Amino acid sequence: AAAEACEVTSVACAGTGTAAIAHAVAPAGATKIRPVIVHLPAANALVPLVQRAAKLFPSSTLLPMVPVPAQATDVTSQASAAAADGANGAFFVVGGGAGATLTRAMRTAGFTGTLATSTQSITYQEIKDLGSQATGLLLVSAMPPPDYTANPSVKEFSADMKAGGVTGDLSGGMLLAWASLKVTAMGLQKAATMDGAGLTAALNNYGQFDFSGLGKWDYSK
Repeated sequence: AAAEACEVTSVACAGTGTAAIAHAVAPAGATKIRPVIVHLPAANALVPLVQRAAKLFPSSTLLPMVPVPAQATDVTSQASAAAADGANGAFFVVGGGAGATLTRAMRTAGFTGTLATSTQSITYQEIKDLGSQATGLLLVSAMPPPDYTANPSVKEFSADMKAGGVTGDLSGGMLLAWASLKVTAMGLQKAATMDGAGLTAALNNYGQFDFSGLGKWDYSK
């Protein structure tokens, strides 16, 4: 049940986050935009959202997608393909670490256009390590930055990570996973049965969730 709830909340964040990443590049001036998306069924299902977001900017063209293998460590060929056809903007829907790898590969190849990715795909330390190559890189997230402890949810997240012995660079992906578990717990409090069906019913009948950082929403709507 917990896994199902985490998937529900994570997919919701992924959908809105992916559309937001696509939305970020065109207003920054890109007229030929390249989607670079990890080659997984769940990620491929987000492509229609990308296409809808692109339609909001008729002066920009969405180029064909460049797929990236999930475990790729050398993305030189993908970076080259992403920069082809006159692309002057690109966005990455990829896993942790890949955002920095793709940014470095494209900048090293001489790409000077706008890039965008999610805070789930890159950490602050990776951004620091990129140095000037991070210039022009836009970051999108469904939650505030994981170090913005002025937000009560982020403050609670930081405290929970510290209490759990988690050290090092806290990422946006960790924050979203934590938020998914919190929402799961909220739903389970009202579940009649502790299984997937019970939790789904509880989420749909919960009413309005109010979660600082994610905002307010109703699963039934």
